[in-house]
Amino acid sequence: MLLVAMAHTMTLNDELPKALQRPPLDGIEEREVDLLLLLELHTSPTFRELVFQQVTQCSERKFVGAWRSVSNHLGETDLLLLSEVEGKGRVAILIEDKIDASFQREQAKRYRQRGQQGVADGMWDFFYTCLFCPMKYAPVADATTWDCVLTLEQIATHIRATADTDLKSAFLASALQQAIRKFEVGGFVSDRAATAFWQEYQRICFMDYKDLSMTPLPPVQSRNAVWPRSSVGLLPSEVRLEHKAERGCVDITFQRRPLEDVKAKLWSLLQPGITVERTRPSCALRRSATTLRSGDLFAPQERSVREALNTVRMMLSLWPQIREALGYW
Repeated sequence: MLLVAMAHTMTLNDELPKALQRPPLDGIEEREVDLLLLLELHTSPTFRELVFQQVTQCSERKFVGAWRSVSNHLGETDLLLLSEVEGKGRVAILIEDKIDASFQREQAKRYRQRGQQGVADGMWDFFYTCLFCPMKYAPVADATTWDCVLTLEQIATHIRATADTDLKSAFLASALQQAIRKFEVGGFVSDRAATAFWQEYQRICFMDYKDLSMTPLPPVQSRNAVWPRSSVGLLPSEVRLEHKAERGCVDITFQRRPLEDVKAKLWSLLQPGITVERTRPSCALRRSATTLRSGDLFAPQERSVREALNTVRMMLSLWPQIREALGYW
């Protein structure tokens, strides 16, 4: 009976108004998955047992607590599970939750550093690091960088086994399936060619265009669009200087600034090849550049890359005039 009720709430119902003929979560992000998993960690001993068995090969003796978004000077842990384990004392599992975002630089290494810091501070006696992600995402992470990779498919399968007595768990299983589908239709899939391309791009930028102060790129890339940013910290937080390589342009984006207002104030800069374009809900001063293809070899495109970086440099040189015209201080 409970499964029937759950199926009714989680599937599309033709009898409902059109606006409600969709899943309860209209689009799912990692923060929603974090909260649902946090609830499951707090309320389901069988789920915690799954995590402990997979990650530590030990059983939980006493649940201490679970928290979302635990941060210190070494960065942020998405989910932290803390329990007492026979013979090990207090054990922490630091969990990174991924749906479709790329990895940050040395992300797994920083998780391990936070675990070590917790031991040094007396917060726990042992720690493990774990990656939650869709099955197709898992190969992105080197198996040696995380103590365990637990896929969303494994979690959903486990939760469905108890769904006949727990509607909450059944809702989570459905939400995880929605997250898996989101990844399959547009998520992060590592690509060697794209990774090699952007590594070379970054090497040239750091070597020959130091004045651009480009933000370091993640070590692994997909075919998804990458927009390298320059001068972060030098420009106001609401202004972004980006090379949109696949679109063939360099943009200085002004967040939440009206298009016509920016056009009127920057008219003297609108020389051939430079325009003001709408980028909802913002607008951007744009200069065209050669379109680059990260899936192709870098060497034949190196000249175009350097031309594009020269364009970034030229756009950055306009900043003093832009700052005065638009009133940034």
